[in-house]
Amino acid sequence: MAWNYAGYVNKVAEAGKKEYPIPMYANAWLDQGTDPHPGDYPSGGPLARVMDIWKARTTGIDLFGPDLYVSEFDERCQKFTQHNNPLFIPEMNSSDEGARNIFIAIGKYNAIGVSPFGIDHIRDAETSGFSKSYNILGQLSPLILENQAKKTIIGFVVDDKTPVVNFEMGGYKLEISRDELFGNKANIGYGTVMMDRNNGFIGAGSGFRVRFYPLKKDSKTITGVSAVDEGTFKDGAWIPGRRLNGDEDDQGRAWRFASWQIGIEKCTVYKYE
Repeated sequence: MAWNYAGYVNKVAEAGKKEYPIPMYANAWLDQGTDPHPGDYPSGGPLARVMDIWKARTTGIDLFGPDLYVSEFDERCQKFTQHNNPLFIPEMNSSDEGARNIFIAIGKYNAIGVSPFGIDHIRDAETSGFSKSYNILGQLSPLILENQAKKTIIGFVVDDKTPVVNFEMGGYKLEISRDELFGNKANIGYGTVMMDRNNGFIGAGSGFRVRFYPLKKDSKTITGVSAVDEGTFKDGAWIPGRRLNGDEDDQGRAWRFASWQIGIEKCTVYKYE
């Protein structure tokens, strides 16, 4: 079924490219929840488990994208990056959960696009989770593209399912976990961390903390946070805000993001033996 659908769609895509030579994608209705078997969902599409069949049959399709409404967001993103498939999400949940998950798609899986379904129908657009996340990611777009190419970026959601995320960056091991600064009632943190252009770190998100450790487990090196600054980007230029210290950086032990807001911060780290 996948073989024949792919053949038909490929003919349509190739005919379209003769008129407009633009990238073409096919999106997949995923197997999910109570519909796990072919026939329960519209089967034959470019699911991850038959992506090799679609790739073998198509020359006019440039990428395959999941309609991502399932709870296993991270796992499905990973599956749709197999065979060097660029991650593009043409549809996804527009709830606050979706507003958190886009950091996984962009920061962990280098997504080239993330499109919540029905975004024009979101009430209170200025205060919605997606508006806030898109505002932050829009400010960071140039740095995101640079760090995606260098593989010096991580995106995450830390919650009961995934309480800790570890990542190596900038000569350190980063331990990312939830933070209770100013009260984290949802017990969820999310965001992205990447390198800035001055060999420091830049992060964005809400409700998480980062601790820095030497890469070698037996190292006698001591690490700590020397400075954290809030800020924004305007036309690509950094506009610093408050310098955070004391409880706000756990007395130099952690880089913290308050849970009651979403923001951008720069962090510099020191180490000595």
